[in-house]
Amino acid sequence: MSLLLLRKLASDKLYVSIRYFVTFKRFLNLKNPKTFNEKINWLKLYYRNPDLPSLVDKYKVRGFVEQRIGDKYLNKNYGVYGSAEEINWQELPDSFVLKPTHGSGWVIICRNKNELNIEGAKAEMNFWLTQNFYKLWGEWVYKHVQPKIICERYLEEDENDGLKDYKFYCFDGQPKFVHVDVNRFNNDHYINFYSLEWNKLPVRKGVPNSEINDPKPKQFKEMLAVARKLSAGFPFVRVDLFEVQSKIYFGELTFFPQNGLSSFYPKSYEREFGNYIALPDMQTKKDVRIIHRKRNYNYIYRLRQSLSKYSLFEKIIVTLKKRKGDFQDATYWQYIDTADKVVLENTNKKKLPTVGLVKDLDNYGVYVQKRSHWPKYERFLKNNNIPYSFFEIHNADWAEQAKKYDLIIYRPDISPSRMHEAESKLYFIEKHLNITCFPSYEEIWSYEDKVRSNYLLEKYKIPHVPTFTSNSKADTLKYIDCCTFPLISKISCGSVSRGVEMIKTKKQAEKLINKIFSGGRKTYWSDYKQKDYVYFQEFIEDAKFDLRIVIIGEKVFGYYRFAPKNDFRASGAGIYKYIVPELPVEAMKTALITKQAFGSTVLAVDMIKSERSGQYLVIESSVFFDIDDPDELVIDNVTGYYEWSMKNGAYLFEFKPGRFWMQELILKELIITYQNKHLSGQP
Repeated sequence: MSLLLLRKLASDKLYVSIRYFVTFKRFLNLKNPKTFNEKINWLKLYYRNPDLPSLVDKYKVRGFVEQRIGDKYLNKNYGVYGSAEEINWQELPDSFVLKPTHGSGWVIICRNKNELNIEGAKAEMNFWLTQNFYKLWGEWVYKHVQPKIICERYLEEDENDGLKDYKFYCFDGQPKFVHVDVNRFNNDHYINFYSLEWNKLPVRKGVPNSEINDPKPKQFKEMLAVARKLSAGFPFVRVDLFEVQSKIYFGELTFFPQNGLSSFYPKSYEREFGNYIALPDMQTKKDVRIIHRKRNYNYIYRLRQSLSKYSLFEKIIVTLKKRKGDFQDATYWQYIDTADKVVLENTNKKKLPTVGLVKDLDNYGVYVQKRSHWPKYERFLKNNNIPYSFFEIHNADWAEQAKKYDLIIYRPDISPSRMHEAESKLYFIEKHLNITCFPSYEEIWSYEDKVRSNYLLEKYKIPHVPTFTSNSKADTLKYIDCCTFPLISKISCGSVSRGVEMIKTKKQAEKLINKIFSGGRKTYWSDYKQKDYVYFQEFIEDAKFDLRIVIIGEKVFGYYRFAPKNDFRASGAGIYKYIVPELPVEAMKTALITKQAFGSTVLAVDMIKSERSGQYLVIESSVFFDIDDPDELVIDNVTGYYEWSMKNGAYLFEFKPGRFWMQELILKELIITYQNKHLSGQP
């Protein structure tokens, strides 16, 4: 079996292990790696730093370099192209270098444009664009790098003795060795290794050494400083630099040299190089993350509501939450900055609204919970220089305060009394003050009200779990005469499976109905009873998971939720699976159709899949949801999202890497909508 065929059939781990065995005739030790190659292969499989895909992208890495050391170290860039046909050859200088953004080892060096076989070069580059380096060699960092061609200045024109490539082996930000690569693309190719004191080392890696000693670069001290800055924060990276006429140029960052299959002679140096790599703990999420399993929501919520009048009880809760790290602290802003910045393009900064930002109501006094939404909104506002202030919507003068703003952002508490306040005030602000709000009154109308959401699902014929809602006792009793048990009963305003229970028999259903249509049934809300309505859903017995799809603008995120043992409720169980091979296209289409029908800025659509029918069915939806970190979708260990588009009436989905706070994406959509509305002259 060839290695390329094996690559298609085997897992990454198996493929990497077999390639290692074929190369070295020994087994790959991943449990306790010692040598340089063993540790590089371990990093290739398990070190999933989400920044790496952009750092191996030969165009995107320029932004990283500029941020860390400045653009003076960047080679001149003549252009970036999606295909060879986009290149305007007449505009290029006589000499240049062409290479792909998404691979390694591919390059076209043009010393004289008049002698270049342009058609041959086009064919070679278009071949590059069809290749996926991950599928060829198993380096996950290349899997989602967008294939493009980059054209740069030909540096060798300033050198008399051929261009020398200085490759600094850096371990956790500290250079330890330098290998000098000379005449890489001709028959005089050689590699020499040096210590930082510029003592030549008796190391050979595949390519012969030269008997001569290379002169120490004139800017060697500055090169070391550059390598330290660029390699900081990574367990290992090789920083490639050039020196041309005493000027330093950045080449590239290499995280897995020679795919972790480089030969060392003598072999003792493979162990010596490996000793410098301190393998990190597993930094990616586990496939399944368990937060909690307890289901005693009704008891906990009623207890807290009944005891909240006692300050000692609240102090105990605050103390426990502080110990768990639930509140913001000095490190919070470092945590929040782990996400990519969401910025408005320059063209979208002409008309900016004044934003009224309502802080989440969490009832913990001066303490702000890490899950609070407003700090993420504020980060976007600050990063984009958008004028804002905090809007005290609960105060008596809320209507007068509201007049100061063009856009109001408000994440209401989901208790029935607070939802009533939100509906009342948002309606007034939108309809009578003509101020844009998020959520809008239409969005808040169906948020945290499953009965109203079901009206919309049925109206727009969206595939959903068969649901019966009624405000008539006689009608409901007729329904249970002919329905199939068990049924799932829900209250209209509950999240994370609060107020959800299984009704196994007709007798149990009758008892519940009698209570609901008389004095009402108690819920975990002390001020709310389920009275004079029912919400019953069929129990889909063969559904193995919940799937949440979140859509904001053109971005699609998603993850799976699983029920704990001996329970049917996945929502709220805290058992999440973020790392998946892909999101099902049918589920993403259903979520898009649902969002478009609801007319929401953002919508999280929860679905289950019946194994028998193979169809994804909507359970419920929400415009608000809590997130713990910016990784709401991880495809093959790459944090990102799907970008959806339409072509010839069909939905297309393309995965792209990125880490975002949802609140920032939401606010960007709202700002753009506001600007478009303003520029078009709409009221």
